[in-house]
Amino acid sequence: MHIIGQQCYHLWKKNKVSKVALIVETRRYKALPFVLKNVMQNLSDEWLLQIFHGNKNLDYIKNFIEKDEFLTKIKNKITFTNLNIDEISADDSSLEIMLTEKFWNDVIGDTVLYFECDSMLCPTSKYKVDDFEHHEYIGGYWGTKKYPLDEEYPVVMNGGLSIRKKDYMLNIIKTNLKPYLDRGDNPCEDYFVSSQIRGERPTSKEVRNFSIDCGCVEPLDMKAPFGVHKPWGIGKHGHGEHYDKIKELCPEIEELKSLQEEIQWWEE
Repeated sequence: MHIIGQQCYHLWKKNKVSKVALIVETRRYKALPFVLKNVMQNLSDEWLLQIFHGNKNLDYIKNFIEKDEFLTKIKNKITFTNLNIDEISADDSSLEIMLTEKFWNDVIGDTVLYFECDSMLCPTSKYKVDDFEHHEYIGGYWGTKKYPLDEEYPVVMNGGLSIRKKDYMLNIIKTNLKPYLDRGDNPCEDYFVSSQIRGERPTSKEVRNFSIDCGCVEPLDMKAPFGVHKPWGIGKHGHGEHYDKIKELCPEIEELKSLQEEIQWWEE
C-alpha cells in the first residue's frame, strides 16, 4: 500500500515520476533522519523520495519528519510504501524483496537512487547525480580477492548506494534471475545486478567517483566522491583502512557512523 505525498500523487497519476530516491528500512533506526535529509538536500528538486517501511516503524518515521523543518517542508514529495512485514534481515532484503517483480512494480520512479542507513552523499563533492544516471546500474567501488579493485571495468559494484533503472531491474529479474540462481552463482543482489549489464558498463574511474564502499580505497585524485557506503568497513570485505582519508573530504561521515544503532524503547 502506498501513502503518497501530494506532489508525488499528482506526478504519479500522470505517469510522470521520473526520478526517485529510495530506501528500504523496517527498523526505528537512529541514522534514518540524517540520511533522508542528507540525500534530499543534495539532490535537485525534481527528485522525489520513496520510503519502503515495515509494520512497526511508520509512526516513528512520520514523527521525526514532523519535528524536522526541512523534512516537513518536503513531505509532499514523500511516498510511504508498506512492505507488510515486521523486520527484514540482510538476506531477506536481497532475495525476498529487492529481487522481486512486485518490489520494482511498486517503485514509483523510472530512475532510482537507492540508498541505505549506512550511506550518504558527500556535500562537498563536485560530482552530481546527473553525471551517473545514464547507466542501467552503477554502484559502489569495492573489491574482494575474487574480484580485484584494479580492473578497468569492475565486476561487482556494491548496491548499498546505487543508481538503477526500473525497467532494467524488472527485465533482468523476469528473464535472468532463475537461470542465474540455478547455476549456483552468488545470491547477493548486487552481484546479480552487476553481472547483467548489457549496455555501457561503468569504468572503474566512474564507479570510484560515484561511491567508495567500505573505505577500501582513497578518493580518486583526493576529490570527494558523489557518495559513500559503510566507509568504516565491514569484516573481510573491507576494513575501512581509508576511512580517515575519506573523512578529510567528507567529514559528515563521522556523524553517520555515530548513528548506526536502533532506537530503544526507553529512548522514545
